[in-house]
Amino acid sequence: MAVFKFADPISVGRVSSSFNMLFTASWDKMIRCIDLEQNKVVKSFIASKEAIKCMQVTDQYIFVAGCDPIIRAFNIETGETKMFQGHKGWVYCIEILGDRMFSGGDDRSVIIWDITSGNSKILE
Repeated sequence: MAVFKFADPISVGRVSSSFNMLFTASWDKMIRCIDLEQNKVVKSFIASKEAIKCMQVTDQYIFVAGCDPIIRAFNIETGETKMFQGHKGWVYCIEILGDRMFSGGDDRSVIIWDITSGNSKILE
């Protein structure tokens, strides 16, 4: 068993079998990457300007959102960042399906994004 303690609450965790990693996001705006074989944090970085409330992990990106209207995607291998701007308030949920991302927030809208191009369509 391994126990990891951090200064702020952990708002979401995602396990990636592709990387054998646990990715955690927290109120301190940080993403932490925990290697499940070594049982240690191998990388951590500030991923948002505000507290993170939701996160999704694919084979290529870590997507984060929360108390900020911007969704950020971090390329796991290169560190390159993409920003998806369109919400007018906090983002509460994100889901990924193929090359599309679906997000919803306190602005009462759902946005469907093309991850590659960044183009979006707002559903109200």
